[in-house]
Amino acid sequence: MKNKMNRKLVTVPGGTITELVEHWGSVPENDISAFVSVDSAGRKRQITRAEVLQFSKRFAAKLRMFGIKKGHIVCNTLPNSIERVVCEFGIMFSGAASMNGQVFRSDGEDLVESLRAAQCVAIITDPSVPKGARDVLLEVLPLGCEDSVQSEILPHLQRLILCQRNDASPDTDFLTSLQDCSLPQYAENISPADLATVMTTSGSTGYSKLVKLSHSNICHFAIQVKGIEALQSGAHFINCAPMGWAGGYPQWYLSCGVTRYFVDLHDGFVENLPLVIWRTIVQEKIEYGFLSPMYVNTILSNEPLWKDAPWKPRTLCLAGQPVKQSQLAIIGRLCETVDINYGATECNLITTHRIQDPSEFSDSCAGYPGYGVHIKVVDQYRNEVPHGEVGEVLLWSPALCSGYLSNESATRKAFTQEGWFCTDDSGYFGPDGKLYLQGRQSDGIHRGAYILYPSWLETKLRAVPGVKDIMIVPVPDPVLHNEICACVVVDGLKGVVAGQNVDTDSRSCSSSAGDESPGNVDDVDNIQIVHKSGVLHSFLENQHGQKSTGFDRSEKQSVQPNKTFDDIRTQGQSKPLSSSYNVTSVKPIPDVIFHNSEHDQEPRLEMLEKEMRNYASALQILHKSDAMRMVPKYYVFMDKYPLTDTGKTSRKETKTLAASALHLL
Repeated sequence: MKNKMNRKLVTVPGGTITELVEHWGSVPENDISAFVSVDSAGRKRQITRAEVLQFSKRFAAKLRMFGIKKGHIVCNTLPNSIERVVCEFGIMFSGAASMNGQVFRSDGEDLVESLRAAQCVAIITDPSVPKGARDVLLEVLPLGCEDSVQSEILPHLQRLILCQRNDASPDTDFLTSLQDCSLPQYAENISPADLATVMTTSGSTGYSKLVKLSHSNICHFAIQVKGIEALQSGAHFINCAPMGWAGGYPQWYLSCGVTRYFVDLHDGFVENLPLVIWRTIVQEKIEYGFLSPMYVNTILSNEPLWKDAPWKPRTLCLAGQPVKQSQLAIIGRLCETVDINYGATECNLITTHRIQDPSEFSDSCAGYPGYGVHIKVVDQYRNEVPHGEVGEVLLWSPALCSGYLSNESATRKAFTQEGWFCTDDSGYFGPDGKLYLQGRQSDGIHRGAYILYPSWLETKLRAVPGVKDIMIVPVPDPVLHNEICACVVVDGLKGVVAGQNVDTDSRSCSSSAGDESPGNVDDVDNIQIVHKSGVLHSFLENQHGQKSTGFDRSEKQSVQPNKTFDDIRTQGQSKPLSSSYNVTSVKPIPDVIFHNSEHDQEPRLEMLEKEMRNYASALQILHKSDAMRMVPKYYVFMDKYPLTDTGKTSRKETKTLAASALHLL
């Protein structure tokens, strides 16, 4: 389906990324700032359009001297920074393609696998970045091998290219070294069909799929965002998403010549990121912002921050995670209008729409197809269904990638023989012509701006002693759309025990996005169960012999008395499970397992939960607040998983059981 957005002609001044960089670097107004980074203290670094062009070409000449040429792939591991921009465009002027050097694992296994699959010949890194790629790769690539890498694990890798920031010593500072006008420049002859960049599927853990995007794909993405908002040349624009992701790529600069502001992440994760973003919006008079809903939610919750602000942006674009109607309370407070985009790394923009009246928006509405995007909804046999019927969302657009690098099986699974991309999302078209989504069809967990594919984390957490089996499932979250829950099978347990990470001093639960919700410490049969990493709630029989729950955690949820284990197991299901293997009676947890008679020792499950949290956190490389995006927030312990009538483990029913046990439904 197409929409009115496709009726107007939108163009950009070039057919390749290098042509667009050349255009903006050569216009009469090329002394305007192209990119401005802001750190947590408000310090700014900036680079003009002319400098972007000149520095990128000079860096391209250096890459050619290092043997980099057309057809090569170079991994860019730099965080959001001016240095990252120059390296990204420099790689393309050299004729090579870039790959996003995404690092989530403390052992570097995810990055190593991507380097191996892409057959990268070089890695761009800054050793001064805390917990950066150079530190992660030390075991694989020891110090001293930078100029001549010889690795059995990475046989195609030839060199580590150090692009270091050093304000104290200009002689070793990367950007300062490129100011020399006598340095040679280089620009390869690039075709629109040439590979431009390899993006890693946004935020997914385990082994990311490597998305192949041509110069033509990226240029059409630039056309799409210009179709959303044709910003004036030099307009102040902010986007703090990672530059290696589709949503963070500098497409608005390439299409419109905006001045892009972003938060500098060279020195690591910024603790007060929403505050820095809003302060930059006000001080720099940002007209248009591309932000994650969780950051906007945090800003809105701090009314003194924005109430009397002397400047507010005209429009904020919310993307990267599903948007709820409650989050549109920013209209009239933080901005005049809100753009909501739905997209994917493989095809960038899918749908978009602008909201002026929050009452006209429903949580499941994704909007109209973007510029040049064709969408159809199909049944299980890939036959298109009528409007109003739910099916899988398929799409095609000029921005659609050609597949996954070194992964033909994933490519065949994701694309139909006719070239349509299978989004793995369920949805339908409404009578208004807008697309409405109903969630993912696979096991992928969409948490904030991240997607977690649970099999990798499940494999790792099974190594924790005491864990018989584990299943990672999503449970509802009002800000992040989903939270991550680990459902753990342990021996000797009858019933279910739910744990939640809480601050035992404040007795409140807080997510990494800064939202807070009430949290109670339960008193079950006069036994208060509290420990440092969380609160455990259990199904027990009270002294009167009645089954009761210890899950009264939220004032927003109405807790039904005498709710049984089977009630929770079957809640929300389309068919009863009375004839299935799941039938069981609720029994109290034996004292020897849960607590002793003196109540002065930490229960075994509390110790197990704490150990699992520590183990999961140790797998991460990012700052704690950021790393929590990728590890379970909740732990639910049970004797067995719900099964289907055919005896197979039911992930869907396990998810419902966990959400019910935590009172999140």
